[in-house]
Amino acid sequence: MKELPHNTRNTPTRKAILDLFETTNHPLSAVQIHKLLMRINIHANITTVYRELDFLLTNRIIHKIDITGGTTFYESSERDHHHHVICTSCGGIQDVTIKDEENLLFNIQKPRDFTIQRHSLEFYGNCGSCN
Repeated sequence: MKELPHNTRNTPTRKAILDLFETTNHPLSAVQIHKLLMRINIHANITTVYRELDFLLTNRIIHKIDITGGTTFYESSERDHHHHVICTSCGGIQDVTIKDEENLLFNIQKPRDFTIQRHSLEFYGNCGSCN
C-alpha cells in the first residue's frame, strides 16, 4: 500500500482500515468496513470510518467505486485495473478482468473521434450461490 503522508498519525482505526484494503480482494462499503472493524475489536463509530475513508481518498490510497444502487464502495488504488460483476440478489461483488480491453476502448474511440478519459463497466446478475 502507498505510504501515508509525512506527519500523519497512523491511528489503530486507520491502520485496521488499511489492513482491510490490503487483505480484501473485493470492494468494501463504509458499513462493511465498520462491521469488520467491530469484529476485530476496533471500536470506531461510522462517522470515524467515513472520516478515515475521506482521508484515504484525498491521499489517493483508495478510490471510490460508484455502483448502481446508491451504495459507494472503496478499494485500494494499487489494485490492477479491473471491472466488477454484482449479484442483484445478495449484493456480492467480484472482480473481472477483460482481456482485450485496449481493443474494446479503441473501437469505441476511433469511429467517434472520442477521447475516453475514464470508464466504468459493471455486470449485473445472479452469482452461483443465488442461482
